[in-house]
Amino acid sequence: MNRASIAVLLVATLLLGISITDTRNAYAHTFSGDQSASFLATVEVIKVHLMLAENDFATNATLSAEHAEHAAEHLTDDIVKEITERNNRLGTELPASLEGLHEALESGNATAADVNKQVADINDLLGETVTVRIERTQLTNSTVQGTMLADLVDEILESYSGAYGVAEEGHEEDDSMNMTETSGNESTQTSSMDGMTSSEEDHTTIVNIMDYESAQALAARAVELFDTKLKVLADANATDAVNALEAGLQKLKQAIDDKEPLDDVEVIVHADVHQNIQEAFNLQIIPEFPLPLLMAMSAIGVVVAATRLKTLSRRR
Repeated sequence: MNRASIAVLLVATLLLGISITDTRNAYAHTFSGDQSASFLATVEVIKVHLMLAENDFATNATLSAEHAEHAAEHLTDDIVKEITERNNRLGTELPASLEGLHEALESGNATAADVNKQVADINDLLGETVTVRIERTQLTNSTVQGTMLADLVDEILESYSGAYGVAEEGHEEDDSMNMTETSGNESTQTSSMDGMTSSEEDHTTIVNIMDYESAQALAARAVELFDTKLKVLADANATDAVNALEAGLQKLKQAIDDKEPLDDVEVIVHADVHQNIQEAFNLQIIPEFPLPLLMAMSAIGVVVAATRLKTLSRRR
């Protein structure tokens, strides 16, 4: 067998082993740290919308219903599938309860007592879901929690973009958003809540109160989470980054409270928050090559090196 054949055989064996491992992990329903971080961030977003739905009910039933609708929308089919894999009851009850709250608010027949009870019950389900869905070690894992905070900050920026009427159309700093509604909509966009209008080009006037409330509450929650739970998990050797992150989160919250222009808030997110999250929680950049390919390349290198050594020995 020549060295090329040996290399191919070794690579195939490695990749087969990786495939078997992946299959076993899938069967065991093991979720990655990134998946768990995203899940935890989603739970926080849902809780914030529930709080706002409850708070707005007495003064603005329409706004309350919108928050309930967004809470239900954040529980996507993929997330429900993740929950169901761990607990079928929760995978059924949680989305049904969220939709039930939205329908009750939409109907106009709900009372304050009804809303308070439904929100409390859903929060209990969310708490139970976290204990079922998230591994205990991930709840105190600095990488998972740091990534969760980064995901939550992304949600803040998305909501603040929506507050300026640009969430659906996309924004210069966010390539993932889709560009839509280009014709017949260039001049103004009107908020259904308060009748305010604004040029869509200057991004300096709030036009969507629901999204603005969401950004405000999410920013406050990010500050609270960092102060009460996440700060102690940060890298002990990254004191400067931790302090800068704490200041950055406060700066972000204040900027949103003051309704500063969207572009200014984006700068805060990228320069004062995201960068310091990466340093404070020692988040690693994803390698350019996936692990299986790196292992395969290493295996080929080992085989080639060994063959060359063997050839040199024979010549001697």
